[in-house]
Amino acid sequence: MANDHFVAQTYLRHWLRPGNKLLHAYSKVSGKEFPCRPADICREWNGDLNPEYFEDPNVLGEFRKIFEPRWRQTVENIHAGQITAEKKFIAAGYWAHLATCTPAWRRVCASAYECELRKMLPIVTKDMEVPRGLDLDRMSIEIEGDFIKSLVTKWL
Repeated sequence: MANDHFVAQTYLRHWLRPGNKLLHAYSKVSGKEFPCRPADICREWNGDLNPEYFEDPNVLGEFRKIFEPRWRQTVENIHAGQITAEKKFIAAGYWAHLATCTPAWRRVCASAYECELRKMLPIVTKDMEVPRGLDLDRMSIEIEGDFIKSLVTKWL
Protein backbone atom coordinates (compact mmCIF):
# COMPACT_ATOMS: atom_id res chain seq x y z
CA MET A 1 0.00 0.00 0.00
CA ALA A 2 1.63 3.25 -1.17
CA ASN A 3 1.06 6.68 0.28
CA ASP A 4 0.89 8.58 -3.03
CA HIS A 5 1.25 12.35 -3.28
CA PHE A 6 -1.37 14.02 -5.46
CA VAL A 7 0.71 17.22 -5.18
CA ALA A 8 4.38 16.54 -5.94
CA GLN A 9 6.74 17.11 -3.05
CA THR A 10 9.04 18.98 -5.44
CA TYR A 11 6.21 21.49 -5.93
CA LEU A 12 5.47 21.72 -2.21
CA ARG A 13 9.15 22.41 -1.46
CA HIS A 14 8.89 25.67 -3.41
CA TRP A 15 6.67 26.94 -0.59
CA LEU A 16 9.35 26.47 2.07
CA ARG A 17 10.91 29.59 3.54
CA PRO A 18 14.68 29.80 2.90
CA GLY A 19 16.55 27.68 5.42
CA ASN A 20 13.35 26.11 6.76
CA LYS A 21 12.36 22.48 6.27
CA LEU A 22 8.77 22.93 7.43
CA LEU A 23 5.70 24.30 5.68
CA HIS A 24 2.90 26.16 7.42
CA ALA A 25 -0.27 24.21 6.59
CA TYR A 26 -3.72 24.31 8.11
CA SER A 27 -6.18 21.66 9.15
CA LYS A 28 -9.47 21.66 7.23
CA VAL A 29 -11.13 20.14 10.29
CA SER A 30 -9.92 22.52 13.00
CA GLY A 31 -8.86 25.48 10.85
CA LYS A 32 -5.65 25.70 12.87
CA GLU A 33 -2.20 26.13 11.39
CA PHE A 34 0.43 23.45 11.94
CA PRO A 35 4.04 22.93 10.81
CA CYS A 36 4.75 19.95 8.54
CA ARG A 37 7.20 18.57 6.02
CA PRO A 38 6.22 18.41 2.33
CA ALA A 39 6.23 14.61 2.63
CA ASP A 40 3.49 14.78 5.29
CA ILE A 41 0.71 16.47 3.30
CA CYS A 42 -1.22 16.25 0.02
CA ARG A 43 -1.12 12.47 -0.06
CA GLU A 44 -3.53 9.57 0.01
CA TRP A 45 -3.18 5.84 0.41
CA ASN A 46 -3.07 4.15 -3.00
CA GLY A 47 -3.93 7.42 -4.73
CA ASP A 48 -2.36 6.23 -7.99
CA LEU A 49 -4.52 3.09 -8.09
CA ASN A 50 -8.03 2.53 -9.37
CA PRO A 51 -8.55 -1.24 -9.71
CA GLU A 52 -12.33 -1.20 -10.06
CA TYR A 53 -12.51 0.82 -13.26
CA PHE A 54 -9.35 0.12 -15.28
CA GLU A 55 -7.69 -2.99 -16.64
CA ASP A 56 -4.38 -1.42 -15.55
CA PRO A 57 -5.16 -0.16 -12.03
CA ASN A 58 -2.06 2.08 -12.08
CA VAL A 59 -3.04 4.12 -15.15
CA LEU A 60 -3.11 7.37 -13.12
CA GLY A 61 0.30 6.54 -11.66
CA GLU A 62 1.64 6.07 -15.18
CA PHE A 63 0.25 9.47 -16.15
CA ARG A 64 1.90 11.07 -13.10
CA LYS A 65 5.25 9.54 -14.03
CA ILE A 66 5.28 11.63 -17.22
CA PHE A 67 5.31 14.91 -15.28
CA GLU A 68 6.39 14.53 -11.66
CA PRO A 69 10.06 13.61 -12.20
CA ARG A 70 10.50 16.61 -14.53
CA TRP A 71 8.44 19.14 -12.61
CA ARG A 72 11.20 20.75 -10.50
CA GLN A 73 13.53 21.24 -13.46
CA THR A 74 10.66 22.56 -15.59
CA VAL A 75 9.79 25.19 -12.99
CA GLU A 76 13.45 26.23 -12.75
CA ASN A 77 13.71 26.48 -16.55
CA ILE A 78 10.55 28.58 -16.79
CA HIS A 79 11.82 30.92 -14.05
CA ALA A 80 15.06 31.28 -16.04
CA GLY A 81 13.09 32.17 -19.17
CA GLN A 82 13.91 28.90 -20.90
CA ILE A 83 10.42 28.08 -22.11
CA THR A 84 10.23 25.32 -24.70
CA ALA A 85 7.34 23.28 -26.07
CA GLU A 86 8.43 20.40 -23.83
CA LYS A 87 8.42 22.64 -20.73
CA LYS A 88 4.94 23.90 -21.65
CA PHE A 89 3.78 20.29 -22.06
CA ILE A 90 5.16 19.34 -18.62
CA ALA A 91 3.62 22.40 -16.94
CA ALA A 92 0.24 21.94 -18.67
CA GLY A 93 0.09 18.21 -17.93
CA TYR A 94 0.98 18.64 -14.29
CA TRP A 95 -1.48 21.51 -13.77
CA ALA A 96 -4.21 19.49 -15.51
CA HIS A 97 -3.47 16.74 -13.01
CA LEU A 98 -3.65 19.17 -10.07
CA ALA A 99 -6.92 20.59 -11.37
CA THR A 100 -8.61 17.19 -11.55
CA CYS A 101 -6.98 14.68 -9.23
CA THR A 102 -7.04 16.15 -5.75
CA PRO A 103 -9.50 14.67 -3.25
CA ALA A 104 -11.18 18.08 -2.88
CA TRP A 105 -11.80 18.26 -6.63
CA ARG A 106 -13.20 14.72 -6.62
CA ARG A 107 -15.68 15.84 -3.92
CA VAL A 108 -16.69 18.80 -6.12
CA CYS A 109 -17.14 16.46 -9.10
CA ALA A 110 -19.18 14.01 -7.01
CA SER A 111 -21.45 16.83 -5.86
CA ALA A 112 -21.93 18.06 -9.45
CA TYR A 113 -22.59 14.50 -10.63
CA GLU A 114 -25.20 14.04 -7.89
CA CYS A 115 -26.96 17.25 -8.96
CA GLU A 116 -27.10 16.03 -12.55
CA LEU A 117 -28.47 12.65 -11.47
CA ARG A 118 -31.17 14.37 -9.40
CA LYS A 119 -32.23 16.35 -12.49
CA MET A 120 -32.47 13.11 -14.48
CA LEU A 121 -34.52 11.14 -11.92
CA PRO A 122 -37.93 12.48 -13.03
CA ILE A 123 -37.08 11.66 -16.66
CA VAL A 124 -35.80 8.17 -15.85
CA THR A 125 -38.75 7.34 -13.60
CA LYS A 126 -41.44 9.00 -15.77
CA ASP A 127 -42.88 5.72 -17.04
CA MET A 128 -42.11 3.72 -13.90
CA GLU A 129 -44.25 3.02 -10.93
CA VAL A 130 -42.45 4.65 -8.03
CA PRO A 131 -42.97 2.77 -4.75
CA ARG A 132 -45.39 4.46 -2.39
CA GLY A 133 -43.63 6.64 0.14
CA LEU A 134 -40.47 7.04 -1.95
CA ASP A 135 -39.64 10.72 -2.26
CA LEU A 136 -37.29 11.15 -5.22
CA ASP A 137 -36.28 14.62 -4.05
CA ARG A 138 -35.08 13.27 -0.72
CA MET A 139 -33.59 10.05 -2.00
CA SER A 140 -29.95 9.54 -1.06
CA ILE A 141 -27.50 9.32 -3.94
CA GLU A 142 -23.96 8.21 -3.20
CA ILE A 143 -21.23 8.72 -5.80
CA GLU A 144 -18.23 6.44 -5.26
CA GLY A 145 -14.92 8.32 -5.05
CA ASP A 146 -13.09 5.85 -7.29
CA PHE A 147 -15.77 6.34 -9.95
CA ILE A 148 -15.03 10.08 -10.02
CA LYS A 149 -11.29 9.34 -10.01
CA SER A 150 -11.82 7.08 -13.02
CA LEU A 151 -13.70 9.84 -14.87
CA VAL A 152 -11.00 12.45 -14.32
CA THR A 153 -8.30 9.92 -15.16
CA LYS A 154 -10.02 9.26 -18.48
CA TRP A 155 -10.20 13.01 -19.13
CA LEU A 156 -6.46 13.28 -18.56
